[in-house]
Amino acid sequence: MSIPLSGTVKRSAGVYSALSKQLRGVNLKPVKKISISFDPFGSKTGPTRSLMYYLTGPKIANTNPNCRVKAQVLCDRSEPSVTFNLNSGENIIFKTSNLTVLELLQLFNKYISSQAPVEEPVVELKTKSEKKRR
Repeated sequence: MSIPLSGTVKRSAGVYSALSKQLRGVNLKPVKKISISFDPFGSKTGPTRSLMYYLTGPKIANTNPNCRVKAQVLCDRSEPSVTFNLNSGENIIFKTSNLTVLELLQLFNKYISSQAPVEEPVVELKTKSEKKRR
């Protein structure tokens, strides 16, 4: 008697492919300002600093050129946090001390990127003579 196969057939591609998948969905259009605060001498600031690196990258920064990113380096042993001021007037705060970069990006896409307006592609109709010109 054979055992039926269940679950996935192949393994996941890993953390790096999951990060790149989440980074493709990041959209800063609903965000007005991002404030990132961390203590550089704290032990759990790595993911917060990595998130700051990803959010200030050229591809993601071009999704909203008017979005301001402010890094606050504190020396008061406070836990790292990221505050998003949205265009709608809401403030969303992520306390990032026990989260990984992948979890932060998943939360960002779930709560913030989902509020971005969906862009519809513009289709231009061309006549035969316009197509021949090119």
